[in-house]
Amino acid sequence: MKISLNSQFKNAHSTTGAFLKSLILVTAIAGTLCLAACSDNSDNVDAEQTDDVTGIWFGQATTVEGNQENAVLAIAPGGTAVLFAEESLNMFLSNGVVSSNEFTSEDTMYYPRDGMTRYGSVQASADDGKLDGVAHLSGSVIEFSATKLVAQDTISLRDIAGNYSRTSTDEFSTYTLSVAIDDDGMISGSNSVGCLYSGNVEPVAGINALFNVSIKVESCYEDLDYHGLLAFGVFPFNYDGAINEREGIVIVSEDESRAYPMRLFSPQN
Repeated sequence: MKISLNSQFKNAHSTTGAFLKSLILVTAIAGTLCLAACSDNSDNVDAEQTDDVTGIWFGQATTVEGNQENAVLAIAPGGTAVLFAEESLNMFLSNGVVSSNEFTSEDTMYYPRDGMTRYGSVQASADDGKLDGVAHLSGSVIEFSATKLVAQDTISLRDIAGNYSRTSTDEFSTYTLSVAIDDDGMISGSNSVGCLYSGNVEPVAGINALFNVSIKVESCYEDLDYHGLLAFGVFPFNYDGAINEREGIVIVSEDESRAYPMRLFSPQN
């Protein structure tokens, strides 16, 4: 079934003010939000109805405090699963087993925004294009529910090539992370505290718009090696005070020590 992304955002924009004031409205519209393909016809996407748990999903996740927020989930056939939540910037990276319409893991690291890691398990199941799951993480419970999203056209490395950046500000400082991806999937970049980034992106076999990502961080407080997943599409998160309507990436990865996460949501610049 093809859905008009422009139509979806027309409806979303009519309630933007309420959307930003109430996460309840986010829950009501989350099932209609889709990925966009990288082509002249990128406004049309297919919502694939399937019981296959692998792929990219968009929906809702609870926080440790019990609130709800928009979230992207991605599950690769090799047994890697990630979650990135919009408002809190919380994320998890899970190593598990994919079997039929289920994903299970007893090896999940959860990274709240404050950087403190929690360890636990994840169980998720897919049914007719819907994903429901729960993570039990050091005594906390994170529930999530999402709709499967599939770009109409094949997404290549050339499609994701571009510049990406995200700036965050707190009461003490402003932090910026910027990365560039070239046509061959090579990554370069830096952040505002002097760390240098290099790495590469490779397509996940059989899953359109999902990529494995490896990033080395050097000239920093210590050298780090990150591995995780990159999802590409139009993710209607709040970006710079407005709902994003541009193609972009979500990166969720962790250092080999599992002590440090890397998270990035950014439209293409």
